[in-house]
Amino acid sequence: MTLIEFFDKDAINNVCFSLVKKPERVVFVGDKLKAMEQSARRCHALLAEKGVNVHFSCRVVNKNNIRTIVNRLSEIIEQYDDCVFEVGGGEDLYLVAIGIVFQKYQMGSAPGIRGESFFSKLKSLFQNDPQSIPEKRVQLCRFNLRDNTIIDLNLNEQTTPQKDALRISVEELISIYGGAVVYEEQKKGTTYRWILTPKFVNDVKSMWDICRSDVQLWNTQINVIEAAASLNRSKDSLKTSVSMEALNAELRRRQLKYVAVHSIFSRLSQKGLLTSYECADDRFSVEFKDEQVKRCLTSSGQVLELIVYFVMKAVKNDDKTPTYDDVMTGVHIDWDGVIHTKRGDYDTENEIDVIATRGATPIFVSCKNGAVEPDELYKLEAVATRFGGSNARKILVATALGRSSGDNYLRQRAADMGIRIVESRNENGTRLRLVDLNIEQMKNVFRSL
Repeated sequence: MTLIEFFDKDAINNVCFSLVKKPERVVFVGDKLKAMEQSARRCHALLAEKGVNVHFSCRVVNKNNIRTIVNRLSEIIEQYDDCVFEVGGGEDLYLVAIGIVFQKYQMGSAPGIRGESFFSKLKSLFQNDPQSIPEKRVQLCRFNLRDNTIIDLNLNEQTTPQKDALRISVEELISIYGGAVVYEEQKKGTTYRWILTPKFVNDVKSMWDICRSDVQLWNTQINVIEAAASLNRSKDSLKTSVSMEALNAELRRRQLKYVAVHSIFSRLSQKGLLTSYECADDRFSVEFKDEQVKRCLTSSGQVLELIVYFVMKAVKNDDKTPTYDDVMTGVHIDWDGVIHTKRGDYDTENEIDVIATRGATPIFVSCKNGAVEPDELYKLEAVATRFGGSNARKILVATALGRSSGDNYLRQRAADMGIRIVESRNENGTRLRLVDLNIEQMKNVFRSL
């Protein structure tokens, strides 16, 4: 099979059909050679990683000259047998041209075609006698990103579900759009690879139960622990012990105040998440269960991100298959795919709290365990559009949204931007916050994203 893709600025449209049908070759048709060649390299590498060798080539065609487009498409058909045109993207005139070319080859010299004026126009356009045009197999189709089906346009838009479902990992998604996921072993402070043991999952659920009982108090206390950990000089990375004088100075620098919420410390200790703690007049000390628990207790929003991550990984369809093909949390994205680690080198990077994929649909989730500034909506919009295209779904998970006019303004702004805020309602229609939902209720919400 020779697949002809009308090159689309939305990168996912250029590769989905190839991932499912694995053609022998792909021909990109468009007017931007550099962009097509870059996309061809990315698509070839992605398919090669899956053990599929597909030859990619690019044909530059003036998007504003229909005669030239028709001639170039005819040349491709003459060069290759069994051509399949995927018409899900590309410029308008390309799609007009393939309609003309399709009729040209499908009608060939078949009897019963009427309209001499039409044939004379074809003759002028193709510079050929229409009666001499040979019939060749030309197939038109469109890949539906939403439901993983291929629509055969030769057969009155017959829809064909695909046996081999399209599955794209988060890393593959980012690479399709020219970026790269940056990991902590490559660059400090980037994507951390969590070790998801059953014990750690239970630890996170315990921390979430403590957090959701009072989000504001949780944030206040975790900010204190984080400030103390930043001053720690102990050789044991799990122990933090600092003077109150130094801790208060660091908190003032961060424009925060020292608050010790003993009920939170006590519950963390009861669950074994802190193996010891001391909040004395002259000293503040804590000892964490392990390194992963320490990460959760030194970042106020980390537990929320992880509980959303766990829920999205655990959600199942009615047939018990996973709802999402891949889920990652704390994803640091390098925009150009070239990771710089030397001091003085600068990269454009963004962090997204949770990214999931379902077929060709990416879901970008921003988690806010406190106040949400309107700028957060624009950040989410920018990254989701850059690395998910028009098919991306944008989700905001906010634990502290209430019923104030400011919160309602944020809701309206999010709706106008196509960003869904994760909330639920009870039987009476009253809005429920995320912290009001148990894990099973959260699964029901995230299943429908």
